[in-house]
Amino acid sequence: MPGYYPRVVKPGAVTASPRIPASSRTTRTSSSVNRADHVVEAALKAVWEGNDQLVPIHPMFKEWTQDRAVDPDVAIPYHPGAIRFYKERTVWKPGMDQVQQKLLAVNP
Repeated sequence: MPGYYPRVVKPGAVTASPRIPASSRTTRTSSSVNRADHVVEAALKAVWEGNDQLVPIHPMFKEWTQDRAVDPDVAIPYHPGAIRFYKERTVWKPGMDQVQQKLLAVNP
């Protein structure tokens, strides 16, 4: 399933299996609402630069890393402001433009 990866948990914490499916943390917005690029970029910057401050608010931020911010297994298209943000930080990897185009063809 796109956006999911195996998450390692302590034995006995949740299940007898040491791996359970987990999903990447994503922020989504409706395509019917036009979010200005600067709003998207400001939200991403807050997480990018303030992740340590977010961990006490939600423990899943412990697992978030900047190198996992862009995922080729994403199921919805990236916002243009997000693409620009990630390209400026060199985490928009080769091949992501093709991923984005395929997603836009399905989810215009």
